[in-house]
Amino acid sequence: MWHNSRTMRHAVGLLVIGTLVLVAGASTEELLQRPWPRERRRTLEVGRTAVVWREATRPDHRLFAGADLTVPADLDTAWRSLSDARALGPMTPGVARVDVLEETETHRLVQVTIALRTLLGTRTMQLRYAMDQQPKEWMAFRLVEHPYVAYRGRLDFATSEGGTRLALATELQPRVRIPTWLLRWVERRVVLGGIRAWLRALAP
Repeated sequence: MWHNSRTMRHAVGLLVIGTLVLVAGASTEELLQRPWPRERRRTLEVGRTAVVWREATRPDHRLFAGADLTVPADLDTAWRSLSDARALGPMTPGVARVDVLEETETHRLVQVTIALRTLLGTRTMQLRYAMDQQPKEWMAFRLVEHPYVAYRGRLDFATSEGGTRLALATELQPRVRIPTWLLRWVERRVVLGGIRAWLRALAP
């Protein structure tokens, strides 16, 4: 199916890239459990912001990952910036277009068009995400009917000293055989890269 490992990395990366395009999550208790069983965590500097990166894998090959950080912006600003999927799309490598197909105050259906480079040239792929939200409290998404991976997550907002506290948690479960180390590497690279781009755009 995959021409080489580099193509596989691109494909998996584009599947999980929705994390920062949509930057949201799922509302199950398991996803929000802290800490996850056998969780690994470390603090990383992303730009000038300290980010606590969390990840854990399960025997069924599910990957849980999360990022906790405080951003120097008030709650209204953080919410407005992260709830605008069309504006976040251009910040994310590989994203060619973001379309909101349905939208109410608490629900959206979003289609993300991404460009995938392979040995045969550039191909486009369209991913659809069903999103729910409670304004200024949380956002949630799930990847809709994808044959190769199940993906969902949640982003919680809270006012904090120094700005707004963000807690992101995601769950990724491949339906095809993909090495766990590759899933961890791509998820961390894509999520942290998206956070870095968003923080740069948020800075005055």
